[in-house]
Amino acid sequence: MSEHDETIRAESSHHSEKAPAPRHEAINVNGMNLAVEDLYDKEKYDLSTMDTSDVFTLLQTSPKGLTDQDVATRLEKFGHNRLEQKEINPILQFLSFMWNPLSW
Repeated sequence: MSEHDETIRAESSHHSEKAPAPRHEAINVNGMNLAVEDLYDKEKYDLSTMDTSDVFTLLQTSPKGLTDQDVATRLEKFGHNRLEQKEINPILQFLSFMWNPLSW
């Protein structure tokens, strides 16, 4: 197992840590300044319909992927790629099941 794999495994075991909020920055693509939020608006930029080279430019990467330095920089900027899980009270969850008329 490589050092990189061990680092990822150790970091993934810390689920209780919250990732820092992403910092908003502008990306310059073909003379246009785009905010990161613009990438989420499919009406403005649908990455699935764009030319592959433009997508690589927009995401500041290449077909080879990210370098270790790029990974470290993006990890610091955006944090880990995790979805937050909402804690559900087990008693409330049980009661919500019992509230269902099909459970009677």
